[in-house]
Amino acid sequence: MLQPIAINGIGGILLLMIGLLSLILIAIIFSDSRTHKELETEAGEGAADAKKASAKLKKLSTRAEKMRKELHGREKKEVLTEMGRISKLWRSRRERLRMGIWEKIEAEPKELKDMKKKREEMSDLIDRAKAKYHKRELDEKSFREIVSSYQKELMELNLRIRELEK
Repeated sequence: MLQPIAINGIGGILLLMIGLLSLILIAIIFSDSRTHKELETEAGEGAADAKKASAKLKKLSTRAEKMRKELHGREKKEVLTEMGRISKLWRSRRERLRMGIWEKIEAEPKELKDMKKKREEMSDLIDRAKAKYHKRELDEKSFREIVSSYQKELMELNLRIRELEK
């Protein structure tokens, strides 16, 4: 049978404390092992949840990519359609200007700027022809033909510019 231990002096107290500490240590180890098992179980469940979330994320990713491609295709189609429409308008506008159909058209700043630049170039060409004539590089007949054609173009340009500026 077990006999009670007598707690005599410091040795007995130390023995009692060692026993209590060993019981506490055993309880902590048991608690840690139990917590470890619970953590492993939770980790397993978390891994399963992570796999499900990953699968959902992949589905959403492919769906988003598909939608992005569709949107890009639609945008591209709209841009091409708009470019075609603008091109047709611009072509018809140029043709009307070439044919001399002077409808009231709102002039675009760049178009007016280009016409004014061309008008200045025509004036410069006339001045050059005059200089060549005075240097005797052109005969009188050639000079008159060149200057008259330049002046004709210059007058047409001035008319176009006035119409567009109205």
